[in-house]
Amino acid sequence: MNFTVLGRNVNKKTFGSKAYWINWLYKNGYKVPKSIFFAYYTDKTFLYDNLIGIFKENDFCSDEYAIRSSSTIEDSFNESKAGKFLTYLGKMSFEEILTNYENVKKSQIMNSKGKMGVIIQELIEPLLSGVIFSSNPINYSKNEVLVSYAHGLADKLVSGKTKSIDLIATIDNNIVELSKKNGQFDDIIIQLVHQVKKIEKILNFPVDVEWAINKNEELIFLQCRPITGFMLQKNCLNLITEKEINNIPNYLISSDKVKLRLLSEKNNILISKAYLLAINCGEKKYILPDLNSIVRSEFCRGYSVVLISPKKIDQKVMRAFVGDKKNVKKSISCHRYVVRAMSDYENLESCIENFIGIVKRNFWVCSIIIQEIFDPLYTGILTKKQDNYIIELGKGHFVSKGIIPMSRYIIEKNEITSINEVEQENYISIIEGCTLEFHSGYDSGFESRIISLSKDELLHIVDSFKYIGEENEMIEFGILKHNNKIIPYLIDTLKEDIDIDINDTKKGIICHGKLKGKIVKLKNENSDSLNFHYYNDVNINNRNNEKVVFVAKLPDISYMNLLSEFDRNNIGFIFESGSVLCHFAILLREKGIPSIMGYNIKNLKEGESLELDI
Repeated sequence: MNFTVLGRNVNKKTFGSKAYWINWLYKNGYKVPKSIFFAYYTDKTFLYDNLIGIFKENDFCSDEYAIRSSSTIEDSFNESKAGKFLTYLGKMSFEEILTNYENVKKSQIMNSKGKMGVIIQELIEPLLSGVIFSSNPINYSKNEVLVSYAHGLADKLVSGKTKSIDLIATIDNNIVELSKKNGQFDDIIIQLVHQVKKIEKILNFPVDVEWAINKNEELIFLQCRPITGFMLQKNCLNLITEKEINNIPNYLISSDKVKLRLLSEKNNILISKAYLLAINCGEKKYILPDLNSIVRSEFCRGYSVVLISPKKIDQKVMRAFVGDKKNVKKSISCHRYVVRAMSDYENLESCIENFIGIVKRNFWVCSIIIQEIFDPLYTGILTKKQDNYIIELGKGHFVSKGIIPMSRYIIEKNEITSINEVEQENYISIIEGCTLEFHSGYDSGFESRIISLSKDELLHIVDSFKYIGEENEMIEFGILKHNNKIIPYLIDTLKEDIDIDINDTKKGIICHGKLKGKIVKLKNENSDSLNFHYYNDVNINNRNNEKVVFVAKLPDISYMNLLSEFDRNNIGFIFESGSVLCHFAILLREKGIPSIMGYNIKNLKEGESLELDI
């Protein structure tokens, strides 16, 4: 058969992908332009002899037409070929139709792998026309629909020749909210959103649809195709190394956690092994890659599993600790400890399955990083300030959360110019996924309460990270001890935009400022802090206009909630000890909130007035 029309059998191999999808729209009840589909083998002679009869038979009564390509290699999951083939729009004589038809067929020569079918349609002269993505191709969200449109024909829009109106339609409980409103056409655009979501649900994959609103304000669908490159070609699990980089999906290579490991490998810096798992979780059935390829290194004491795409669920970073609790006592047989929390999961498979189950409700793709956790002697934070280095050290994990006192050293030209070593009575570690608290009073493995390293050891830490540490970059690191030698390893990095004055650091000043307010004492409970992440979103509540000086033992990350409850000009902080480089200290500097540490807070009384002048 040389040609067919809407509603009849249209297969991709003969008539091309575009013809197939236009016909699919029509058969599923969507309004499309009158269309005739010509097979790839239809020549100009057949068209010359039969075109007028075909037009009459199918009630084509327009003198304006759209002649479109319908190659067997366009509009696929992996390649759209958008703009690669010719399209003709407008008034055409019989001879011009024949010529344009032939030109469209010849444009296939640019890619000899496919075969070119051709579509002739009655041209829609729209009030508005545009494109719509049924899900967000940037973050894979099912609840965000991207709409782009312009007045008149869409050909200039899709070719980038005219400025578009772009908006995001968010869907919550089937209610659509538009980020931009047009007024006249808002109801039709909302109707469009509902219809493309219905198409997506039927097909079980996200679609890219071209559409128009005609002069009768009717919604017309011009074409439909899978969003190119949206779904992963295959589910994959890869060790994050330079050797494996070509096997990692492109959208994940820019992830901070991937770049961190490639940077460590390039500079020969130790970092825990990490694997990247990417899954098409929108599929009704999916198969996990073989998790047996995840093999523990010598120092591995469990895993941290972090969702990196999507970045957040309900405004929070999603993370879990995984380990075999039977190995806890074996790992720390000489220690005594209190169990603060058991492992979230005892095996990686159950953790990953649960993550995917949560993600797939609202997202098409799930990407997870599986990182080994070490059991360090100390962990710390290092930053470079011109010719100086600041090093803070503590025992256990979670130093960046500000929940433990820290020893602090300032190094200038290989000399230690300031030492502030502290006693640490307890520390918290993650062993085999379990959160354990150790106390120096009865823990035989905790040799000293004083957190201390020698000059040579401190210089070794600086030397280990000097090739990756930029100005104002916070390097979180750990220290292993093997054969009486320390082995520094990289944990994470964080860039701070605010400069730190070395003399301020020596005095414990976090941020300068003045404030007079009543004293409110805070308690460091740690229970919320361990699950609180620097990148979590904080809801903005009604601002409290009261002027308050908050007093606490340590700069706990969970106090981040206070920054949403109070105007930053009305609050200040005093801490007994802690870290000037921890996450909460960084936030205080960024917001310009007067704050200082190193004070004896016992004599400060709740409710009394206090003037800060830092």
